[in-house]
Amino acid sequence: MPDRLSAGRRAARVEDVEQMLALGRALGRAASALSTSALSASVRDAHPLVVALSGPLGAGKTALAKGVGQGLELQAEVLSPTFILMAEHPGSPPLLHADLYRVEAGDLDNLGLEELIEQWPGLVLVEWAELYPQVLPADRIEVLIGLDGEGRQVEARAHGPLAQGLLDAWWAAR
Repeated sequence: MPDRLSAGRRAARVEDVEQMLALGRALGRAASALSTSALSASVRDAHPLVVALSGPLGAGKTALAKGVGQGLELQAEVLSPTFILMAEHPGSPPLLHADLYRVEAGDLDNLGLEELIEQWPGLVLVEWAELYPQVLPADRIEVLIGLDGEGRQVEARAHGPLAQGLLDAWWAAR
């Protein structure tokens, strides 16, 4: 997985599903380490760790999320919440996994996702985040997965200090 590095942005080419899972495992390990680190509790309490996943169908968003679950050492396998919209996974930290692909604009308020994200005590992954960016906090990582021949191009951008800390820890954990 060769990569490019710059402030607030990381990129890597992923050749197959196993590499996507490995990238997700690294993110899960980084989130777990940050949740138990000396990072100020007031910062963690005020801002959940949010990762917005975007890309076309079949790009690997759910594979990345599955790897995150493995990195967090969750009891249950992380599956696509496309039809249930959100899945909560207990752990340390707990994972909230949302998929906005089938959400209609009129149903967004009834879903309560924005409020749930604000109060979530752990890591939040949102697939198809580009459909409703207004539910996301300003401090977040945006991950764009693009198709690139047989592989994938993964670009991660940090927006805010907590997201930057998570991005740095994620790339260091790879």
